[in-house]
Amino acid sequence: MYIHGMKKGLALILVMVFTCSCLIAQSNNDSLLTVYQSAATDSSRIDALHQFIKTNYSTPDSAIKYAEFAVEFSRNIDNKYWLAKSYNLLAIAYYYQGDLINSKKNLNESLKYYSFLKDQSGMATCYNGIGVVNYDQGKLYDALEYFIKSIRIKQKTDDTTSIAMTLNNIGNVYKDLGKYDRSMEYYNKSMELKEKVNDRHGLAMTLNNIGLLNHDHGDYETALDYYNRSLKIKKEIADLHGEAMTLNNIGLTYEVQKKYKDALSYYQKSIDLREKINDQFGLAMNLVNIATVYRETGDFTRAYKYLFRAEKIAKEVGATTQLRDCYQRLYETYERQGSIQSAYKYYKLFEETKDSIMNEESLKNVQKLQAKYENEKQQLEIQNLSKKDELNKAQLEKNKAELTSKRIVNIGLIVGIGVCIGLIIFFFVILKYRRRKETELEQSLEEKEVLFREVHHRVKNNFQLISSLLNLHLNNTDNEAVQMALNEARDRINSMSLVHEKLYKSKSLSNINLKDYVSDLVVYLLDNFDEDVDQKIEIDELELDIETAIPLGLIFNELITNSMKYAFKKREGGKITIAIKKDGAGYEVHYADDGIGLPDHIDFDNLDSLGLNLVQILVLQLHGQLNVIRENGTAYSFSIRKTT
Repeated sequence: MYIHGMKKGLALILVMVFTCSCLIAQSNNDSLLTVYQSAATDSSRIDALHQFIKTNYSTPDSAIKYAEFAVEFSRNIDNKYWLAKSYNLLAIAYYYQGDLINSKKNLNESLKYYSFLKDQSGMATCYNGIGVVNYDQGKLYDALEYFIKSIRIKQKTDDTTSIAMTLNNIGNVYKDLGKYDRSMEYYNKSMELKEKVNDRHGLAMTLNNIGLLNHDHGDYETALDYYNRSLKIKKEIADLHGEAMTLNNIGLTYEVQKKYKDALSYYQKSIDLREKINDQFGLAMNLVNIATVYRETGDFTRAYKYLFRAEKIAKEVGATTQLRDCYQRLYETYERQGSIQSAYKYYKLFEETKDSIMNEESLKNVQKLQAKYENEKQQLEIQNLSKKDELNKAQLEKNKAELTSKRIVNIGLIVGIGVCIGLIIFFFVILKYRRRKETELEQSLEEKEVLFREVHHRVKNNFQLISSLLNLHLNNTDNEAVQMALNEARDRINSMSLVHEKLYKSKSLSNINLKDYVSDLVVYLLDNFDEDVDQKIEIDELELDIETAIPLGLIFNELITNSMKYAFKKREGGKITIAIKKDGAGYEVHYADDGIGLPDHIDFDNLDSLGLNLVQILVLQLHGQLNVIRENGTAYSFSIRKTT
């Protein structure tokens, strides 16, 4: 459902490294200050001061204090290079404190001085940092724009460590857009470079990111393996900020598996570290996460306490994504408790914040920006080839001048060389034309994929809105018949909504994994009842299109609801069985419960039940024939035949 999707989105914002300067392990601060105080030159003093700032990022308040002093010191002696570097260090200190607004402000100051000095390396560092802040604020288009500006410069200077870091950041943006293959491509490039230069800090960060990708695909064991590998390195290099991020992600993985005790433990460890290093941005996110677990365990008092604290911090540091998720949890929690007015208030705030983060125009801009970047890379390659061609022609003219005396002998050779060059140029032009067309086709397909994902996303959100409205009406009536009708309508809507959620997250936009879909649907429906019912699900690895998945989901919705309402009334507990097997060009579907069975007076040729009537109609829609067996409970079976 949408809520789970948002939780995964939360994890994506945790793993962006800020600048090419790695967090240096804590050393002897007293000795650094002694060097600063006793240094004979301004250069030695500022170097010692900068080193002190870098070693104190784990205590941002101290780092900010001395970075501000470094800025003032550099301004007093009118050294623009030191001013640029001091502003950059001040921006990093604010970032580790979670103050995105002041971080971006000081990055722009640093960029101004680096641009004045025409310092390409410094400019690239600032562009990357501004991209990170935009990413954390949910501004994906702006983030990608600055990352591309940064990597353009870095690729000219062969700064391997910095290139690897920015490749990782671009991978994060594609991950947030749901383009997982493209994201993994950038992560792998980043990992290769980091291993080459033994960048342990960067390696830990990318291991964490790959863990997030596996989390999003539901492979939680693999995700935890990558997280723990990342956590081990971060502890070894004393990266408290990174350690807090990975602890949060481990907690998130346990939460989605409903292992709430483990989730609370890891969230609390992360919160303790955030408070220790005063990371306000990360703290806001952790508070939202731990509040969600307390809500799921029924501790609403603690849930509200953490959510209101998260809202306050998110507003102070400009953490838009955290504010969005905070509003979502608040409206869901109030709705669950039947506080309609408060739920509606925070639902409006959630929608306003969500729409401000990313809209359809932003997605289009990202596609245009990537196309522009790829085109510039292609033009640079063409220019390099042209230079080589010019050198070849110059060498050819020189050879002609030197061999004039042997004209008769060499005419055949010259003609042959000319023909070869002509053929090479001809085939080169043809090859470039084909590559350009392939690139245009690939970009067109990517744009369509993004649009289709957005359609499924919006359809799912509309279903969620309808479901929320039904919940509001449900909480506002005491009429049991109306409540039953609203519950049934809500469940039917959610079964259709789940199809669009699966399509939005799947690699293929036309098919969904049948086993995952039915398993999630069963869990959702059984959660709505208090009965303790065993379930046995045996489904082949199959993929269904939306035209088949929605009717099949509605059929299971009606049959499971019917079983839970009537089959186990005179006993405690029960069992339902679902089996779907491949059968030639179609599928055999079987559903059964071991309840009290259907009453004898129910005639399937003359039904007055809306639910069972709907089942009959939907089975016919799937070109099947419903068979009912009234032994040891009730069983239903039918075939789905593929049609062209």
